[in-house]
Amino acid sequence: MIIIFSIILGFFASIISALFGGGSGLILVPGIYWILAHSNPVYDTYLMQTTLATCFLLSVPIGFISSIKQYHYGNIEKKTFIKFFPFIITGVLIGLVTILFIKTSVLKIYFSIMVFSVALWMYFRKPDDTLNYTNKILKPFLSKLVALLVGFISVTIGVSVFIVPFFIKMGINIKRAIATSTVVVFFNSIMSSIILVLIGLNLNNLPDGNYGLINLPIFLSCFIPTILGSYIGTKLAHVLSQDKLKLIFIIMMITVSIIMIIPS
Repeated sequence: MIIIFSIILGFFASIISALFGGGSGLILVPGIYWILAHSNPVYDTYLMQTTLATCFLLSVPIGFISSIKQYHYGNIEKKTFIKFFPFIITGVLIGLVTILFIKTSVLKIYFSIMVFSVALWMYFRKPDDTLNYTNKILKPFLSKLVALLVGFISVTIGVSVFIVPFFIKMGINIKRAIATSTVVVFFNSIMSSIILVLIGLNLNNLPDGNYGLINLPIFLSCFIPTILGSYIGTKLAHVLSQDKLKLIFIIMMITVSIIMIIPS
């Protein structure tokens, strides 16, 4: 049952990631947490940390396939990526250390609040909230500080929902923001996975099947379906209108934020 659920989880999560530039955690975080909580009721110390780490590793193949397809479509904003990636990755590093000292119950609430917040931002954002407005509000130093914060939040909730809005705020339309975010998430996921495996090797009271903070049974069950889902999601992202993408994104974030705050 766990394997079947993981297969379905990986398939739909990869579609979401390709559609929204790294939103696989909207499906993976609540799904993997539910599996771990019900199959390892006595191991509750690092359940959320294991959930996040497994999500990061699954995001590597998803991000690789999606990044190649987005590059083929010519949607990636290379200059924007080069400008902000060092600051986002710095925030990721700080976040990786932080999650080790936060209780699972607190991480769940934090996840719900952050995801719900970005859903509200996406809903109320005005269509003309573009680069000209941003240049008046966000000075170069402040924009880099925000990029660092975006990296921090992305890794501590396991969902890169703030990266796409950040790039939109930098004046990129949603399709190009999704494509650029996909590449950022790919590199973030590689680094996060490696670090959390190494850190987890020295921890005790981990869920069954863990290697470091990665749960291998769940990862292996999800792996193949993520490849197929990534191809489908990337094609949909290229075809669907920006308004439809935005609406789907908002509905998903609100739904997931409510699900995660409900007691297991």
